[in-house]
Amino acid sequence: MNTEVKELGQPTDHDYAMEVNVVNKRKESAPTIPSKIPVGKKSKPALMEAKAVQYNADEVKDCKEKIRDLEKCNKCLCKENKELKERIREQERCKMRWRLKIKGLTEEKDKSIRSNVIQLFNKIAPDMEAN
Repeated sequence: MNTEVKELGQPTDHDYAMEVNVVNKRKESAPTIPSKIPVGKKSKPALMEAKAVQYNADEVKDCKEKIRDLEKCNKCLCKENKELKERIREQERCKMRWRLKIKGLTEEKDKSIRSNVIQLFNKIAPDMEAN
């Protein structure tokens, strides 16, 4: 049987059994809070993390500015869209008001149909004067 000496100095009967004592290996001089690390002596990962946080903060700020600008632009475009729709509706109303379809009256190229329409209206309503 192989006997080994424990860390405390007591022998063990088995190769696979050992008594383990956990020793606090933290140095008393090392700070436990990252904010206590002097600014000039930060480790590279801490500097990289600080830069990443700053970069993300700047990106968020830029995105918020872009969102504000887009919201302003969206308001202007919505207003313009509403005005254009109203203009189209008004033009369609006028177009429909003046559109007249006369069945049986054919249009011919290079000939004004206006005189034919006036003659037709004079036959329909002879008491109205032509302007």
